[in-house]
Amino acid sequence: MAIYFDQLPKESPFALPKPDVYKAKIVEAEMRKSKTTNPDGSEKPPYLNLKYQLTDHTGKNCGAIYDILAESDSSVVQYKIGRFLTACGIPLVGAMELADIAKLVLNKEIAVDVNHDTKGQTPRAQVDIFTREAYYPVGQFEEIYKLAHAEEETTEAAAEAPADTSFMQVPEGSAEEVEY
Repeated sequence: MAIYFDQLPKESPFALPKPDVYKAKIVEAEMRKSKTTNPDGSEKPPYLNLKYQLTDHTGKNCGAIYDILAESDSSVVQYKIGRFLTACGIPLVGAMELADIAKLVLNKEIAVDVNHDTKGQTPRAQVDIFTREAYYPVGQFEEIYKLAHAEEETTEAAAEAPADTSFMQVPEGSAEEVEY
């Protein structure tokens, strides 16, 4: 196979998706064993590793990100799991193992808030669980996208609308009637 130098990409294909709301297809969902241990030396429980293929509001492919769901007593982690299950259409009734959730969510499409984790040496995209609600049913994507971009739309509309200058107009003949 020949390599056509003029057809090689000029930009890195590993660019981070910008912080935004995306449609996310779950293309991988597998249980993994933690490589670290708890401070007391005990083994951490397995976690659900998820890979999302992201698509923006125009339908453009925006790359992939990874996400983790783990069992925890933390209210933030439990909130995250609840939002994820709701977005996937899984009723929050009864009990279920993470391994069972992995089987149910593969190839589902949801909407996710994405931001950047800048704590490490290189920034990486992640699900944003603190700005809004993190996960949404895909049917709510357009509504959530519009809400997330409401300020931009208002600014654009104001820039496009002609300025109302009627308050600056002096009626004809009124200058003659004013006495100083």
